[in-house]
Amino acid sequence: MASPKLVYSVLTIVAWIIIGSNSIVGATWCVARNNAIASALQPQLDYACGHGADCREIQPGGICFNPNNIYNHASYAFDSYYVRMGKTKEQIQQ
Repeated sequence: MASPKLVYSVLTIVAWIIIGSNSIVGATWCVARNNAIASALQPQLDYACGHGADCREIQPGGICFNPNNIYNHASYAFDSYYVRMGKTKEQIQQ
């Protein structure tokens, strides 16, 4: 019989596959445009972090700090803001 630790590990992997596949299909993300001007992103990043986005993970030492650039940090903050404010794709496009 397989060890409990192995069974738990396998079940955890299967659960993550199921959860991940269901949450990605049809999902939308809010991210910075790849051609955005870096200096224009900073005030928007500051706004998102100050008005509802959870930006702890893009701070030094956070799990999403690297790559350490304005585009990745802004994208993280914009999506966090988008999710926390309960926006839908239809509301963003209006």
